Amino acid sequence: MAWSERQRLARCRLLAELRWSTTPSNDKLAFLKNLTRHMIGMNSPAADTAILDNLLTDAIVSTYQRCRTREDKPIPTFNDLRQELETWRDESEVERIRDEAQLAAVKLRECRCRSAADKSRNYSSPAAGRVSK
Repeated sequence: MAWSERQRLARCRLLAELRWSTTPSNDKLAFLKNLTRHMIGMNSPAADTAILDNLLTDAIVSTYQRCRTREDKPIPTFNDLRQELETWRDESEVERIRDEAQLAAVKLRECRCRSAADKSRNYSSPAAGRVSK
């Protein structure tokens, strides 16, 4: 999934802001939820996304709480969110919610793999730095 320059700048700004906080503000929480939905391809306005939105919001908050206790890296990453979604346990024990969480985790993993493959293809190619004449 290709990122626009605007999305990259917004992500970098957000990551810089997140370095100084251990709990997300409502704006950051909404941004992270929407960014995650975009990354996993669930940003269609026609889809019923209430379950996914609530799931992502709860998972992001849980990820922040879990990562806050780490001494070396208290700032959560999307990999931490993916791990949280993979092992998600809802207090209501509704199977559909667990299925949505695991599907979102798989899509985040796939997005990360595609991103890594794109980077290696773009930067390791001998022609990557050449300008055509």
